[in-house]
Amino acid sequence: MDGKLSFEDLLKLSEAAAGRRDWLESERVNTQILRLLGKTSTSNQSDLLYVAKRYISSILGTGLFLFESSSESSQEFLNKVEKFRNLVASKKDLHITLQGLERDLSEIQLFIQKPRADVHNKAANALRRIGRPDLSVKLCDLLLSRSRINYYVLTTRSWAYGDLGQIDLALKDAELAHKFQPKGNNYPQTALSRAFRLRFKRDGDLDDLKGAIHWAEQAMLANRNFYAAVQLVAALKCVGIGHEDPRIQKLEKEFPNLVRPADVIAVEIASEIVLQWPSAGEEDFEDFEQVDEEEVDIEEESPVDYYEDYFPEHLESLNNPRSPHLEP
Repeated sequence: MDGKLSFEDLLKLSEAAAGRRDWLESERVNTQILRLLGKTSTSNQSDLLYVAKRYISSILGTGLFLFESSSESSQEFLNKVEKFRNLVASKKDLHITLQGLERDLSEIQLFIQKPRADVHNKAANALRRIGRPDLSVKLCDLLLSRSRINYYVLTTRSWAYGDLGQIDLALKDAELAHKFQPKGNNYPQTALSRAFRLRFKRDGDLDDLKGAIHWAEQAMLANRNFYAAVQLVAALKCVGIGHEDPRIQKLEKEFPNLVRPADVIAVEIASEIVLQWPSAGEEDFEDFEQVDEEEVDIEEESPVDYYEDYFPEHLESLNNPRSPHLEP
């Protein structure tokens, strides 16, 4: 029966399986779609990327093996990744289109095989980019139980919360990350801009839209890079400003990739599916053990003071959010 289904019908089945969080069905359907796309030379790149992300998100399943020592579950995931890579390698246009996804897979594989502190943050980001912000939040929770003022992890969790539609939590994390970031960084500002923009879309409060534009502009001032430019353009377009606006034209000229929808749009599309899911509850992670800590009044304490008091030998690591020393 499946052989008679059209591409559009298979996509609907894929969406339905993702909405139910039926990972086995999602894996089966998306495997079929990938094989179908791999057989044609006219495959749409956005379709390839969309379905590939959906497939990878499905083979992660509940993702419990990421947080516990279950070598069997980990190996099963790694075996499926290898099959996916073989499919990608068999067709050149697939490999080119899915380069970013392969990078994300490599970071998750590294985390599973060698769970080093320096790849934890990257793995958390990779999980949300492939459409599993629920697992990204859980990994960030684990990291923050060890280092509660790691602004980089707070920023990642803010984005993951935004993907899940938990916008107020996204805003709270972004605000805290901004307080503890080193000078010259703009990750928290981009997260603040996005969180305010998402809340504007939800509530329609113009003050939130002003906040989205303000923090995107602050991000550009702190570090004029592609990520800040993406947020500023997105915020400006919420005002109803089109591509003809001089500010947008200037940014698109400065950052040509802004007009290419690849990674950023793919993540947003995947997030639309995730928003149909119920939020991951604690019952889904019964074996996930949190580390108890003494309360610290971080509202009155700067990151420099905190490290001078408790971890003076790691004070310089504040300038490198990916450093293992940020997890004392």
